[in-house]
Amino acid sequence: MSISLLLEMAVSGNPDRTAVVSGDLRLTSQQLSDLADGGAGVLASSGARHAVYVGAGGALLPLLIFASARAG
Repeated sequence: MSISLLLEMAVSGNPDRTAVVSGDLRLTSQQLSDLADGGAGVLASSGARHAVYVGAGGALLPLLIFASARAG
């Protein structure tokens, strides 16, 4: 099972369920999936072989994890 598959399962089960909460920001499973698709496109087109997150949590961390998984 891949990390990307976990998000796909969450979307197919309940796309409107809250998946990420960071301060006032709330993302549903579907919104997270859509953003991850966009991020994957950016990562894939950049030719990057690695992604680095410097931070202490927040909404960008799960987004980067799922985008990276989808970009391969």
